[in-house]
Amino acid sequence: MTRGTTPKMGLFVCALLLSLASSAGSEQVKKSRLFDGKTFEGWEGDVQKTFRIQDNAVVGGSLSAKVPQNEFLCTRKS
Repeated sequence: MTRGTTPKMGLFVCALLLSLASSAGSEQVKKSRLFDGKTFEGWEGDVQKTFRIQDNAVVGGSLSAKVPQNEFLCTRKS
């Protein structure tokens, strides 16, 4: 924090910036889910060995085998 700035002032500034950011893009935005919690529909990546779905969440890597290379999971949606 800079000299002369109080914690309350910092929180006020953060709240103001968040308010401005959310109102700046106030056009109608269609929301859509990227992940259904059950399948990798709409995703690309190594979903056979590297990524899996466990308890409705995407889990990467393995606790029992070494990961041979860095892998990425990417959505096909914009």
